[in-house]
Amino acid sequence: MRSKLFLPLLALATSALLFAADGPRVVKIKSGEGNQMKFDVASITAAPGEPIKVVLTNACTLPKSVMGHNWVLLAKGTDPIAFANAGAP
Repeated sequence: MRSKLFLPLLALATSALLFAADGPRVVKIKSGEGNQMKFDVASITAAPGEPIKVVLTNACTLPKSVMGHNWVLLAKGTDPIAFANAGAP
């Protein structure tokens, strides 16, 4: 009985130490590559409590007034259509 409980606790403690020791996981996202209006990453998955750092890079050669666009990080379970509609004029 004791070993069954010990292994999950050890795994949980080890993963918490890995998050703290390495710092946040870096997710690099590039936009506008090839002057296309899209990002090279469609989604990000993170464990509960996992710190992440998102680095956005614009690879477009067109002016910002032509190709600048927004990026939004939504919490899991958020309806992106409802979110966009709530922000529309």
